[in-house]
Amino acid sequence: MRRSITFIGLLLIASLVTASDFVVNGIPYKIISPTEVQVTKREEPFSGVVQIPASVMHASLSYTVSEIGEKAFFSSTGMTEVRLPHTLKKIGDNAFALCFSLRRITIPESVEHIGTGAFQSCNGPDTLHIPATVTHIGQNAFGAMKNLKWLEVAPANPNYTTVDGVLFNRSQTEIISFPAGREGHYNIPATLTHIADDLFSKAKLTSVSIPYGVVSVETERVRVFRS
Repeated sequence: MRRSITFIGLLLIASLVTASDFVVNGIPYKIISPTEVQVTKREEPFSGVVQIPASVMHASLSYTVSEIGEKAFFSSTGMTEVRLPHTLKKIGDNAFALCFSLRRITIPESVEHIGTGAFQSCNGPDTLHIPATVTHIGQNAFGAMKNLKWLEVAPANPNYTTVDGVLFNRSQTEIISFPAGREGHYNIPATLTHIADDLFSKAKLTSVSIPYGVVSVETERVRVFRS
């Protein structure tokens, strides 16, 4: 019995070591694999320009920075720019949400996953580029970015595309994100089949023209015209 307890204790210690956080240059990290780490949230918000390295050293071991964790920079209202590494694969849910002063954002060509609300309510740039490597974009990933007027997707991306600066799925049957900074009138393409209730909720549009092919319309945020 004593040996069993000792063995279980060793397993618990090992798991704690594997999951332990460490800090390098003010940025906290969590070990997520033998060679990779995730940037995690710290108690004090970030400010100014934040540079995230491609790799960090801990206990004489080198780790690749591959993820930005959930809410890692959440509500860092004084952060003006974040420089993301070319090793980054995942940007977690609400990772940069409510970073109102964040005005420079470049998504690296290595990123595959952009989580729900990842950049929500950032007052960021007027244009945002989505690389060919991205396979998943969560709901409201770019929602309520009041200065965003144009989204563009790398032509080689197999999952997403843009039409007139609006982000669609590849088949153009669904709008993934509508830039909140767009103003005036918008003509929805005939390929669209559904319009979600919150699609235009933060946009500055005054009216929208919707083709008769659109099966479902939930929005009541703007004036809707059938065309």
